[in-house]
Amino acid sequence: MSNGTEPANEWAQGYGYQFWRCTHDAYRADGAFGQLCVVLPAQEVVVAITAAVADIGAVLRSLWKHLLPGIADRPETPDPVAADALTARLAGLRLDPPAGEPASAVASRVSGRAIVFEPNPPGITSATLDAGPDHDSVTLVTGSRTTSVEAGHGRWLPGRVAAPDRLGMLPVLSSAVWTAPDTYVLTVRQSDGPFVLTVTATVTGDDVAVRSRFHVAFGPTEQPPLTGRLSD
Repeated sequence: MSNGTEPANEWAQGYGYQFWRCTHDAYRADGAFGQLCVVLPAQEVVVAITAAVADIGAVLRSLWKHLLPGIADRPETPDPVAADALTARLAGLRLDPPAGEPASAVASRVSGRAIVFEPNPPGITSATLDAGPDHDSVTLVTGSRTTSVEAGHGRWLPGRVAAPDRLGMLPVLSSAVWTAPDTYVLTVRQSDGPFVLTVTATVTGDDVAVRSRFHVAFGPTEQPPLTGRLSD
């Protein structure tokens, strides 16, 4: 069926039977945050893509710009230099943990003391940071539910956290650093999905302000800010 008249819009080329038509006479199965199966019938090519991006259009534009022009109905001349470069590039792909310091003067004062939050929409009542020499433990209390995560310094630590809406336990990789003497950043990355949560806590005396955001989300990526105070 027709769903628009914009010639360059990938979501206005037609839709039917749960498949989207694309520009360049292609069509695709389209999932959230860049999970794509793109079929190019004229070239007899199928491209499967997994991603964690908000702009799926940018992924498709890269496909048309870089892959499509390189598809030819003839054998390509071997290029050992390019093949070696591609092999090295693929072998070196990685997601480094955030950069920062493993500790700060504030860390020893905060460690082990509960941060008690003012009432907030998510219902988060408190959080506790237990700072260690090579990793931290962060515990979050939401009503009657307690969630803990182990976060490495300069490295990812595997773990599992309780998912919202009773979806069970999610495998995650977590890392934590101090990006400034008063600023603590915790990154929790879902290891089998697209979601990345970044939590930034700023400590001023005994007051703590917390901001959280997801890399991608079905709703707002920015979460309600939290205001708390260190317990005695």
